[in-house]
Amino acid sequence: MAIPTLAQTRAAGLTLSAMPQSKFDERRHVEAGDALVAFFVILAKKLFPKAAEAQTAQRVELMLAAYFLRGDLDAKKVAAPAEPKAKKAVESVASLSGAALEQRMTAEVGDSVLAFLNAFSIKVTGARDDATRAGHVHLMVLAYLVRGVLSAVRA
Repeated sequence: MAIPTLAQTRAAGLTLSAMPQSKFDERRHVEAGDALVAFFVILAKKLFPKAAEAQTAQRVELMLAAYFLRGDLDAKKVAAPAEPKAKKAVESVASLSGAALEQRMTAEVGDSVLAFLNAFSIKVTGARDDATRAGHVHLMVLAYLVRGVLSAVRA
């Protein structure tokens, strides 16, 4: 997929922002599944090891939002991955070097998506300090990339 345009990101972001919790929960079950959510929890705990359970849950929700955003932008439906596929996809993006992550961000994410992820993080968590916000966006970028990996595997 090419980097999403501002208009594409805005449209998908507005849809995501307005999504009722029941639809979000349905998508979590259908598109992500328990195994992927569990790996998102592990990633969130690695980046924020001292976080309370409620904070970790909120970060996983942010990651799921980024995962859904990628699906909406790609216009590709995916079923929840089996545990081995979920693990492989998460490990593949979590192990990216700084340079490789930057390259993937340039090639797949783009400025408009990064801006949305940053704004969405602030909206959902209220966190405005740079380190926390950057950590949230990092987790969201990884989740966004995971969706791309899983979409490519299933194509």
